[in-house]
Amino acid sequence: MVESLIILMGSILSAQTVWTKYEGNPVLAKGPTGSWDTANVKAPQVIFDCSIFKMWYGGNSGARQQI
Repeated sequence: MVESLIILMGSILSAQTVWTKYEGNPVLAKGPTGSWDTANVKAPQVIFDCSIFKMWYGGNSGARQQI
């Protein structure tokens, strides 16, 4: 059981080291003028919930921060 766990962890760690640059950066851009995230976007967090990826991020309008 311990050997299987080590092999699994090793394969997960190696899979996370292969990155491909996305040419369409930034993926998460500021919102349009007047929107809640017009000044900046930051701290995105992604979770996998059952079969769906969900993402939350913080934004700022210049006067107020929101998620």
